[in-house]
Amino acid sequence: MPERAWSAQVTNRQGVKIRAAEIPWTRAREMWIHAVDLDVGASFADIPPPMLTELITDVTAALSARPDCPVLRLVATDQSLTWLLGDGHDPDEVRGPAAGLAAWLVGRSRGRDLRTVDGARPPAPPRPRSPCRPRPRTRRTTRAVRRRVIDRDLV
Repeated sequence: MPERAWSAQVTNRQGVKIRAAEIPWTRAREMWIHAVDLDVGASFADIPPPMLTELITDVTAALSARPDCPVLRLVATDQSLTWLLGDGHDPDEVRGPAAGLAAWLVGRSRGRDLRTVDGARPPAPPRPRSPCRPRPRTRRTTRAVRRRVIDRDLV
């Protein structure tokens, strides 16, 4: 792709404008997370450390913008790295391997391998809202869809 094209603005699935240069990161991130979701033997521990670092950085930034986000200092015990989750003073500390922190942040783990300073499990982080997740269908919407399909086929 020409150098100029990487700075082009594109619209992602959520309808948000991003730079084209962000697409490879987005795809790599989704590929690793969904490889774990397939439950065929891949885990967050298989994700390369630099990728885990970027994933945790990305997710903490997104979740920190949420008003219901707890204020936590995340400490990766296997990488000597820390992140601040939430916006506030006097954060509680959550410690554990980077793979465990990443899995917990994206909602693929309950944080069994993570601990606060006093030995407790961490609180649940806020869940990202996914605008691409379809709303649940009710009987009413299902009937309306069927009616439209039937009406369209009769015309």
